[in-house]
Amino acid sequence: MKSINFRYLGLIMLLVMINNCSSPKEYNNNLLEGEVPDTWTKPLPKTEDYTGLWWISFSDKKMVEYLESFQNSSPNIKSILSQLESAKQLARINNAVLFPNIQAGMSGSRSGQNLAGFGFSDLFAGTFGNQDSSNNNQVISFESDNYGLNLSLQWELDIWGKALNAKRAAYADFNSSNYDLVYLSFSTMIQFVQTYYYTVESKLQYELSLKTTDSFREVLNIVESRYKEGLTSSLDYRLAESSLAVSKVDMESKKLQFLSRLRNLEILLGFYPSGKLKISDQLPKKLPPIPSGLPSDLLIRRPDLKAALEKVKSAGYKLAEAKRSKLPSFSLTTSGGTSSEELKDVLNGDYGVWSRILNISAPIFQGGRLDANVKLNQSQLTQSEINLVNKSLMAFMEVEQLLNSENSIETQLKLLNIAVSQSKAAYDLSKARYESGLIDFITVLNSQNQWFNSQSQYFSLERTKIDNRLQLILALGGSLESLN
Repeated sequence: MKSINFRYLGLIMLLVMINNCSSPKEYNNNLLEGEVPDTWTKPLPKTEDYTGLWWISFSDKKMVEYLESFQNSSPNIKSILSQLESAKQLARINNAVLFPNIQAGMSGSRSGQNLAGFGFSDLFAGTFGNQDSSNNNQVISFESDNYGLNLSLQWELDIWGKALNAKRAAYADFNSSNYDLVYLSFSTMIQFVQTYYYTVESKLQYELSLKTTDSFREVLNIVESRYKEGLTSSLDYRLAESSLAVSKVDMESKKLQFLSRLRNLEILLGFYPSGKLKISDQLPKKLPPIPSGLPSDLLIRRPDLKAALEKVKSAGYKLAEAKRSKLPSFSLTTSGGTSSEELKDVLNGDYGVWSRILNISAPIFQGGRLDANVKLNQSQLTQSEINLVNKSLMAFMEVEQLLNSENSIETQLKLLNIAVSQSKAAYDLSKARYESGLIDFITVLNSQNQWFNSQSQYFSLERTKIDNRLQLILALGGSLESLN
C-alpha cells in the first residue's frame, strides 16, 4: 500500500516539475496592428546616433555639474529609488507561493491527571495519594513530561499553474512599476534641465535690460545736447526721459524675475536660496541628439508605454489565475521528528514520529465568488488594454506635435536672426541721422525698441527650442542607460 502512495506522490511531483519548467506565455501587443504609420509625418532632425547621455551633448559644464548634484540629493529621485525597492520586494513575496513552506520547532510540556474522577482513589490510596488536610480526602494524580523536535513541510502543488500565473503577474507588476519609475526619473531630470535654462534665459533678459537702459541713457544724452543747442524741441527731450524711466522699470522687473528663478533653482539643488548661484552665461547652441526610428519603435522605447504593456500582461496572468482557482487544489503536508518523555532523547532516532498527508479540495459552492472574480479580472484586462491603446495614441500625438514645433522653431529662429541684425543696423543708422538732423526722434525710438524686442524674442525662442528638444527626447523614449 505504501508503494502505491509513493508512486502516486511521485507522479504528482513530476507533473509539478513539468508545469513549472514550461516557458511563460508572453502577451503579444497587436492592439494597434495596421494603424501605426511607417514614418512620421515630419522628418526627424538629422543628428548623430543617440548615445543616451543626452545632457553631455549640451557641452555645458555648469549644467552637467548641477544635474549630477540634483541626481544625488533630490528628494524626488530618492523617493523613486525607494519605491522601486518596495516593488522589487513585493514581487519576491508573491513569488514565494511556488515554494514549499518548511518550519522547524521544538516543544516541551508537563501534564497531570487526577484519578479521583475514574474511581481509583481508594485503590491507590496510601501508595500514590496525597492527604488533603482540609477534608481528609485522598487526591491521586499522575504527572508526565514530554519533549519534541519537529520539522514540517507544507506545499500546495501547483498542478494547474495557478501559483505560476500569480508569480508571472507579480513580476509583470514589478516591471510595470520599474518602467513607470524610470520614466518618472527621466521626466524629473528633463524638468530640472528645463528649469536651469529657463533661469539662464532670465539672466540674459536681465543683462539685455541693463544694455537697453544704457542705450536709452546714451540717446537721452544726445537729445539733451541737441536740446541745449536749440536743435530739437522739448518734446524729444521728454520722450527720451520717459523712455529711460520705462527701461529702468523693466530692468527692475527682469532683475526680480531672474533672482526668483535663481533661488528656485538653488532650492531644487538643496542650497540656501541666496540668489548667488553661478550659472551659465549663454544658452547652449549644441543640443542633445535624438534617437532615430519609426513610429512603431515608440512602443518598445518609451518606459511609460512599456509599463502599460506590462500591466496588460499582469492582467492576463491574473485572469488565468482566477480561472484556475475554480479547479481542485492539491497540498502535501509532511512532518517528522522525535517525541520523548526525557529531554536527552529528543535527538534519538528511536523516538521518531512522522506523518504524510495529501489533501485534495475542490470548490463546490462559494456564492458566485469565483465566477465574479473571473469576470472582474476579465474586465481589468480589458481596461488595461484600452489604457495601452490610449497611451500609445497620446504618445504618437506628442511626437508628431513636437516634430512640427521643431521645424517651426527653426524657421522662426532664422527669421528672428535676420530681424536682430537688420534692426541693429536700422537703429545705428537712425541714431546717426538724428544727430545730423535728418530724421525725427520718434524714428530713433521705434528702431531702438524694435532692436531690443527682437533680441528678447530671440533669447526666448532659443530657450523654447531647448525645451522642445528635451520634450522630444522624452516623448521618443530616451535611453534607459542614462537613468540607471
